[in-house]
Amino acid sequence: GGCHYEEGNYKAMRRFYLLSKMLDQYGIEKERFKLEWVSAAEGAKFAEVVNEFPDIPVYDKLEKAISSKEDLLMVCSPAPFHLELASRALDHLKHVFIEKPIASKSKQSKELVDLSHSKNLILSVGYLFRFNNSIKRIKDIIKEIGEIQYINCRYIHSTKPPRKDSGVIINLGIHPLDILNFITGKRPIKVFAKKKN
Repeated sequence: GGCHYEEGNYKAMRRFYLLSKMLDQYGIEKERFKLEWVSAAEGAKFAEVVNEFPDIPVYDKLEKAISSKEDLLMVCSPAPFHLELASRALDHLKHVFIEKPIASKSKQSKELVDLSHSKNLILSVGYLFRFNNSIKRIKDIIKEIGEIQYINCRYIHSTKPPRKDSGVIINLGIHPLDILNFITGKRPIKVFAKKKN
């Protein structure tokens, strides 16, 4: 539900209801479609929910995951562990989907990208906002508005404190950067960020 925000959870609940009405059309058994509220801090509950689907394995130890037959591993852990977990998975020739932020420091991010390229593996980061319909629409129409000279972005988060493992700029500030990279198809030349309470 959009990083556990209340609005995202409400939208997820509405989508779940609508999708559940369409399952038969797509040949999906109702038992294989479930909505469960699990926070990032509830690893045991996440494993319990996922294990209800026998063809989606969940591993509690990295050694089990990297020696498994799966060719894709999903890294869902606090950011300080991303470099180690993703590196080990890539070293064992596993494609990796990693929750954002990709790592705690830009140097570590570059290490992971370089490692995935050297092994010809996919390393994908979970930036969800680029799949938002309004963002996709902006991407469609941006070509029609002419050359962009300047973009100013302001990201306002709920009153909940940001995750302590990565900080507000890396954890939340990455969203506007990814959105701008996605809609423009370009990387910024210069970025300035200011944290304010």
